[in-house]
Amino acid sequence: MSVLLVFQGAINKPYRTAPIDEQTMKVTVGHVASPIFVDLKTSKYIKELQGDAIKSGWVIGNPLIDLTGGSPGAAYILGATAPGSPWILGGYSGSTKFAKTALGYADRSSLDNAWLLIAPEGRRQLSLSVLTDLDLLFPENYIYVGKFTNPTRRETQKLYRPKSENDFLDLMLHD
Repeated sequence: MSVLLVFQGAINKPYRTAPIDEQTMKVTVGHVASPIFVDLKTSKYIKELQGDAIKSGWVIGNPLIDLTGGSPGAAYILGATAPGSPWILGGYSGSTKFAKTALGYADRSSLDNAWLLIAPEGRRQLSLSVLTDLDLLFPENYIYVGKFTNPTRRETQKLYRPKSENDFLDLMLHD
């Protein structure tokens, strides 16, 4: 009987996600466009994140540095590679040090070509000093792509792409 109650509780109130019966929206995520079912709010987040990224030149396999500190799924949603570590957990006393160390092991090209996902008001947001320590000039060398509300964390996240040579040429020609 108690096993049944635990199972029923897990279905009706799963940890950090909508109840199973609300996960009716089909979306595709990852390198191989795997279909999954999510709730309406999560579907909106996924579609907006993917849509804005693709409109701004996103290609499956691009590197993504996720400094939100609490959204490891974003890299999977986009089919990204994650330089240094698949999840850089924020909100703990050693989080910034871990981020700097993990990203320090990434190759320079991955860092220079990485898109950034941040949550400026997020309670687990990692310090942007991580980027400075890696000689990544933010926001100077990045272009704002869009903002999204993560329904699980109830925070606004912002996506940036690295400026390309064409962006720098356009800037010089139009100044």
